[in-house]
Amino acid sequence: MTTLDDLVTRTQTELRRARLARDEAATVAARTLLAALSNAEAPDLDGIPTEVRGQLVEHERRVLTPADVAAVVADELARRHETIAVYVEHGRDDAADALRAEVAVIERLAG
Repeated sequence: MTTLDDLVTRTQTELRRARLARDEAATVAARTLLAALSNAEAPDLDGIPTEVRGQLVEHERRVLTPADVAAVVADELARRHETIAVYVEHGRDDAADALRAEVAVIERLAG
């Protein structure tokens, strides 16, 4: 299973490579995957006192297990596959192809 640190390192490396190569699909895929992983680490609001919600206060980040990381990756892939189906249904093959390229990048990164 992929650990969070391994995936983040690979994704950051891919983001740098994609930006230099001006590879839009890889850039978008890497950015959104990093954001999804970061969002998954965000603490639940249930444990945060209401008087500090919305303020700049440091909170403990959640520690993601390999299963959590796999779930984030699976969710990112599922959302793209659902959108590809909608694009194809409406004749937007160009947009579907762009998302297929993003899927390929995420699958490669997640290994």
